[in-house]
Amino acid sequence: MLPNESISPSTNKQATVSLICGILAFVSLCGGIVPIPLTGFVCFPLSVLCGVLSIVYGIVALIQIRQTRESGKALAWTSLVLVGFIFLCLLSMAAVVVLLGYFAAFHVPILPTDFPNL
Repeated sequence: MLPNESISPSTNKQATVSLICGILAFVSLCGGIVPIPLTGFVCFPLSVLCGVLSIVYGIVALIQIRQTRESGKALAWTSLVLVGFIFLCLLSMAAVVVLLGYFAAFHVPILPTDFPNL
């Protein structure tokens, strides 16, 4: 090794795991949207699980990177931003389902007396 060469710091393993879990959460979220019966029951909980793991590993990675001066800060931040977007999408979908259920339950005519022109 030449004297002027510098050794690049190793990439933090937790940052890599965090990014992989974030990508898995994104893929499972997209898989849950596909109109195949019962995929939502598998994909959405898997997306939440991978998202939580990604957040935990991302925070642990950022703490370790600060202490050990390893590389991988961009990986950890990318996974945290990706999972934040995923949770925002899941929260929006849950709000739409709740609102649709509310309006369907309270605003659909059920009895013949609900139709004034009959």
